[in-house]
Amino acid sequence: MKPTPQDIARALIETCQNLPQQEVSDAIDAALHLLHVYGLGKDMRTFSRTVKDVFAKEFGVTSATLLTHGGDASGTEQAIIGALEKALGKSVDLNVTKDSSLLGGALLHVGDERFDASLRGALQRVQQHLTAISPLVS
Repeated sequence: MKPTPQDIARALIETCQNLPQQEVSDAIDAALHLLHVYGLGKDMRTFSRTVKDVFAKEFGVTSATLLTHGGDASGTEQAIIGALEKALGKSVDLNVTKDSSLLGGALLHVGDERFDASLRGALQRVQQHLTAISPLVS
């Protein structure tokens, strides 16, 4: 039976749990080689995401992405992770990414949810509020 990319990812995760850190890259190379051998070369490009998804499912970890202008959480990363873990009841893997289109603040993506704490978002909410009450003021 031909393995799926998820099968290979699961095997990689199980193998890496017992390996010394210096041998993990060899295990990753072996997993990529297996993808090639089983005709799954097209899945190499997305294999890191597959591993992350399998890990999240197996260990109850939720991935979250925080977008900031500078690409850092300015020392609040652990507080954000703690708040998310408390709210979700799961471990959270937070990836902080640079988005230079943000004027300030941040955007947080957790699964299908998007939380907008950006300056642009705040200004848009103020604009919507003012637009909604402007007929009442006239």
